[in-house]
Amino acid sequence: MAEEVLNLYQKLAKIRKMAEVIQKNKRGYNYKYTSIDEILARVTAGMEKYHVSLIPKFEQNTAVIAPNNYEKVKFTKDGRQYNEQVIETMAQAAVTYVWVNNDNPKETLEVPWYVVGSQQDPAQALGSGLTYGLRQFLTQFFQIATLDDEDPDSWRSKQQSAEETEDRLVAEKIVEQIHELVTKHLESHPEDKQKVIDLTKKYAKQKGKATANYFAIEKPSVASELLNAMQEAFQPKAEKAE
Repeated sequence: MAEEVLNLYQKLAKIRKMAEVIQKNKRGYNYKYTSIDEILARVTAGMEKYHVSLIPKFEQNTAVIAPNNYEKVKFTKDGRQYNEQVIETMAQAAVTYVWVNNDNPKETLEVPWYVVGSQQDPAQALGSGLTYGLRQFLTQFFQIATLDDEDPDSWRSKQQSAEETEDRLVAEKIVEQIHELVTKHLESHPEDKQKVIDLTKKYAKQKGKATANYFAIEKPSVASELLNAMQEAFQPKAEKAE
């Protein structure tokens, strides 16, 4: 029986079948994702079986390597604000991935793509961009389903979520100071309860509405502002009462 002759598109369809479902096997920023090694293992096995090559081709005059410096606003546990300087390098470039039918090299398929990476080390910035870009390209091109309920595209959002969790923990520490100050003050000045409520409502929000519940504050900046306002309004009285 003669061996079936497949064109490039038919071969790519066969490869997709081999790699259509892959288990996520890596974790970072409290997020599970599929490693580039796992994806390449499936895809390259299909490429070898069906005689297909993938050639990345950088487009001329598209590479850009530039500083990506910015500041993060952070807060200490006692409510003091400070700026953390982050110094990174961003590398980006247009890439064309070229699929080649090895049995008929004239038969090709070009897919334009774009890679972006940002790291403190310039070499790592380009490397991370290429690695992440290739993973995304293969996942999207072959419509690979990764087992779990997360999408690799949410990597950055998960990183941001981890930072927000850290901020909430800092905010909780500041709110504890607010609660201690308010409790101590109202013990000797119960007549100021409404003032505390009114002041809290200027800063605290719950479901988009002003609230007297300062425990609802999740942002360190807001908690810090309310703590300063409480200290300015009630600290002198508290000190006199001691």
